[in-house]
Amino acid sequence: MRVVFVFLAFLIGSVFAPLAEADQASFLWKVAKSHRQSGNLPLEEISLKKLFQVDPAYPGVKERLEQIAALKGDDDASGLKSRLDDIQQMVKGDFSQAVAQTGFKSEEEEAEFLERAVNNRALTENQKAQMKEKLSVYYFKKAMDSIKREQVRVAIESLEKSIDYNGSFQLAYYELGFLYFRIRELQRGIVNLEKFVELQPAGILAKNVRETLMTKYMSIARTYYYQQDFKKSKPYLEKIIRVNNRSPEADEALTFLMNLYFFQGVMHLQLDDYSNASINFFQALSALKENPALDLQLFAKLARSAVEPFLKYAQKLFILDKEYSEAYKYFEAVTWLVPGSSQSFLAREYMKEVQRINNTAENPVVYFSNFIQEENERFLLERRGMQQAEG
Repeated sequence: MRVVFVFLAFLIGSVFAPLAEADQASFLWKVAKSHRQSGNLPLEEISLKKLFQVDPAYPGVKERLEQIAALKGDDDASGLKSRLDDIQQMVKGDFSQAVAQTGFKSEEEEAEFLERAVNNRALTENQKAQMKEKLSVYYFKKAMDSIKREQVRVAIESLEKSIDYNGSFQLAYYELGFLYFRIRELQRGIVNLEKFVELQPAGILAKNVRETLMTKYMSIARTYYYQQDFKKSKPYLEKIIRVNNRSPEADEALTFLMNLYFFQGVMHLQLDDYSNASINFFQALSALKENPALDLQLFAKLARSAVEPFLKYAQKLFILDKEYSEAYKYFEAVTWLVPGSSQSFLAREYMKEVQRINNTAENPVVYFSNFIQEENERFLLERRGMQQAEG
């Protein structure tokens, strides 16, 4: 029994240590009084002993300790042993309930105490987690009260604190996201609503949030798109397609995305950057294949602009980099864009070589047809001429 009292005295002494000495005596008296009212004699005694160490002359403390000593003379009459067993269980896990019984004048006063005590090293992780959970709920309720009073920024601050104490509080993210929209901070609103959907992927609220996010994504994507800031527009267009690729918003996003890639390809082509031009043109073509009816003119524009870059980039991948599978997809794209043309014939010959290499060859050069060998040499000569011109 003495061991339990010593441990509890150390625990409560450690938790209350952050209080100023002048306030500590008054606070410990309130704690002791609360335990007395709830019939928790052992905790009352520990609190009073700590109070006696702080201020031996505090009114009533000495007399009450003498009364407790008399009560402890009969364990069975006072039920002391049973309560000690309960306290041992409380110390192992549910410390927050003890805090809840300490007779605070208000929730604010209790929250202030919990915030001082929550990082105390004498507490277990389970005890800290329970205290943080309580603080999270407190700040959420405080935010709801602020919303009723139209104090939006105060509510936002409270919800941020609620999430700090419980990073899985779904409704806090939900409310915070919409509050940020109210003060026109779209990015922060989106981040919080995305976190809500991550934590609650199903249900009516999640469905409504996804619809809201789609609207916000499109609003931001359109703004950047018409500003020709393709780098910032692209992530939001891709998010729209991921959220619901069968929605009208997704069709619009896909159209924007196709044109975005095409315009970027044209810009790289103007710089004679065939590699990046080809990569962007291929992305545009891949997006177009998802829904060919969305932009009938884009296919014709790619046929005019992308075929030559595709061939040059694919030959580089094939001849210099030995990236045969990667080269294959660009040769194949040429056959889609200009079937029956001389470029398509050349692309098909290279595709045959790639298939042959992947299936049988250890040394691919042995298997090159004369036609492909001549094309390889022509490509290398042309490349050396360009390098000399640049030099």
